[in-house]
Amino acid sequence: MELLDTLGIKDSVIFKKTNNKNPRISIKQEGIVIVSIPHFYTKDQTLKLLSTHQQWIQKNLEKIKHSHLQVQELLDTHRNEILFFGKWIAHTPNINLSFLKKSLLEYLKTRTAQIAAHMGLEYTKISVRESKTRLGSCSYQNNLSFSLLLVFAPAYLIDYVIVHELSHIVHKNHSRDFWGLVGRFYPQHKQRRKELHQNVRFYIPLLDRISALSS
Repeated sequence: MELLDTLGIKDSVIFKKTNNKNPRISIKQEGIVIVSIPHFYTKDQTLKLLSTHQQWIQKNLEKIKHSHLQVQELLDTHRNEILFFGKWIAHTPNINLSFLKKSLLEYLKTRTAQIAAHMGLEYTKISVRESKTRLGSCSYQNNLSFSLLLVFAPAYLIDYVIVHELSHIVHKNHSRDFWGLVGRFYPQHKQRRKELHQNVRFYIPLLDRISALSS
């Protein structure tokens, strides 16, 4: 498709046939454009869809490209350093995945117990995983799981994630009541949530770099 050449996405677009009645275009952080179209859509209809959303696609691809450049610049600036609870420190050989997991788990056990007591809630256990898609989760058995990515975050952002997951003990959803409970114990949750998701783009390559060195 010539339009794909114009958009510069010829090698980074994926077309998916779906059972949905309406088409959908999404863009992943890797710059992959996902075009989900109904089974009955023709080639002309697909081209029209892409043409209609051409500016939106280009705008968001530029944002992603700019974001990737920012990440690379930051990593280049701190080539021999690592973020540790929000502060840049020298990256020595002993700072590996095992060390980071242990450090974060110890912190979480202490801090979560404090916040849970303040909220009047009880959880079952805490674990740390190398998840890059979810910063935290709360099971129906009230087991709390946190992403290792949080070891790079400052304490106040970790506190937000703790409050968020503890609130799921009461509400196993993201309803208005859930956010009301989060806001009760963390009034700045909207700002912190936004800040955290902006920072994750830096945390992921940092974890990848450490994983590569630890393997």
